Amino acid sequence: MKKDKESRFVQAINKIEGFELRNQQIIMSEAIEKAIENDENAIIEAGTGSGKSFAYLFPLMDSKGEEQKVSVVSTGTIALQEQILEKDIPFLKKSLGKKDFKAVIAKGRNNYICKQKLNEIAGSVFPGNPLKFEMDLIFKELDTWDGDFANLPFQVSNELKREIESSSDDCIMSKCEFFKANKSPFYNSRKNMAKADLIVTNHSMYLADILSQGKVLPEHDTVVFDEAHHLYTQAVNAFTANIGRYSITKLLQKIQKRLSHIPEKLTTRFLNLEVQLMEWVFSFKKSQFRIDKANSEVLVKISGQIIDNLVDLGTWMGKISVNIDMFPDESLRDKTTVHKQNLTKQLQNLKNKWSYIYLYDSYADRVNWVECDSRRGYFEIKSAPLNIANTLKEEVWNKRNGIFTSATIAVKDNFDYFKSQIGIEKANELVLPSPFDYKSQSALYIPVDIADPNSKDFIESCRETIINTLNLTQGRAFLLFSSWRNMEIAYELLKNDIHFPIRKQSDMTRKQIINWFKNTPNSVLFATATFWEGIDIPGDDLSCVIIDKLPFSVPDDPVIQARVDYMKDHGINWFSEFTLPEAIIKLRQGVGRLIRTKSDKGLLVILDNRINTKFYGKTVIKALPPVTRLTDLNKAKSFIK
Repeated sequence: MKKDKESRFVQAINKIEGFELRNQQIIMSEAIEKAIENDENAIIEAGTGSGKSFAYLFPLMDSKGEEQKVSVVSTGTIALQEQILEKDIPFLKKSLGKKDFKAVIAKGRNNYICKQKLNEIAGSVFPGNPLKFEMDLIFKELDTWDGDFANLPFQVSNELKREIESSSDDCIMSKCEFFKANKSPFYNSRKNMAKADLIVTNHSMYLADILSQGKVLPEHDTVVFDEAHHLYTQAVNAFTANIGRYSITKLLQKIQKRLSHIPEKLTTRFLNLEVQLMEWVFSFKKSQFRIDKANSEVLVKISGQIIDNLVDLGTWMGKISVNIDMFPDESLRDKTTVHKQNLTKQLQNLKNKWSYIYLYDSYADRVNWVECDSRRGYFEIKSAPLNIANTLKEEVWNKRNGIFTSATIAVKDNFDYFKSQIGIEKANELVLPSPFDYKSQSALYIPVDIADPNSKDFIESCRETIINTLNLTQGRAFLLFSSWRNMEIAYELLKNDIHFPIRKQSDMTRKQIINWFKNTPNSVLFATATFWEGIDIPGDDLSCVIIDKLPFSVPDDPVIQARVDYMKDHGINWFSEFTLPEAIIKLRQGVGRLIRTKSDKGLLVILDNRINTKFYGKTVIKALPPVTRLTDLNKAKSFIK
């Protein structure tokens, strides 16, 4: 960082009362500033406690007399978004003297109400309908409410929200009286965003912007991806095509409601195909299974017929005129033109999704699978690109650069795995250690007399170690499990033997259970993957983290299966190049819950003896913070306050 720039950074940070400047922040901020100036990619791992957000927010906010450039910060969790908007940016605005600096959050449009839809459904909901009460409450709030569901004083049911949420599929823009009167909550939020200097969003939204070719977010000069270890998964989700059980039915209902009555012969054909599709899906008697050439003959035949019928439906839509009997009101009739355009696009999108299932050629480049719930009679057919790295490289990184950062993004002190995941070829790379003294602040204990994690007796064999550990730490612990099944088994097995306040993840909402843990002395929480990261509990309240086993990916996950098969076919070592790096990154996130400040002390227990016995154990240990290794649990006392 230039000398005067560095001094401004130091001065700005030192103005924040009680804040301790870290050398990692200065180095990271310098690297980000350089990447921005040279229009380059930068990948930076900064260990827990480095102060990453201040390090990248400073160069984004500090223009010093220059015209303020527009930037985007994309995160993986809501918790970090709230921290950036409510804490970090206000501090820096004050210390930099940037009173007029404007930062806003960008949410997906389904977070906002569509007043047009609200009025439509209001006319069809009769007294006594459970939705009527909710709608009356919403109408009372309309004059003062900004239209963001999160800002209502009550929670809207999922059933009603689906009916009245804003959607690009149904938006009629200039034909909408609320749009013309500047009373559209979604578009008003976008106008507000267009005036911002910095937009905070999530990876899903940023990828949606990419897919829409810039129609979601304003033009911007720089993007920082914090919690970048989530980016690959979010990218796969963004590029995944979903066909729900009711996808066709919903389209038919919209056409009949907004255009005209569909010929009975067409609807009958669709209904017959839906029955065949249901029979095929539930014949497998599985909640999830992969679609491949071996099991897809019937599905391919059905999908081909669905595509043919969608073509016929599109041809019919192109020929029909407005049914005046259905729309005697001229203003409603006028809207049907835009509705017809939207519905035609939706029909084409649905046809494109079905083509992934129908065309065998796409099976070489994509993974197709089914997720279903037989109790609800519901299913979704999904299709994702097999190599998301090539897609991202062509669609994104050949057109723009980014700053990527996380506390857990490197494997073996390099970013080869991350770059191969998301298709980045060239980037400035930097690994910064945590400022914490892990050797004196924390200890790691891995018991040797534990059953193999794949054994049916695994949880039972962990019982004594868990109880002894909790007695040693007097509770104050997270028990993090790699699966819901293991969490439930352990909770039922141990709940009567733990003499401290205990809860499991499903007992409350995430926010409620975190508050319970913070406000309940000596508490113990049983939790799964969502609690492995994004939780910040400094001090003595959390003094122990117990992890059941290495978080290897579920082997029967269709996407994982397909990726492993692809790597095998191309002579790539799938375990060392994919499965192990994934597990290490997830494990590092879980471990990161323990030490949050320089004064914290704590004990980490990993109940997976494979770290001691398997060839990859040393790689796992090397990837963890340099904690003190213990062979005797009783020696952990000096690491617990």
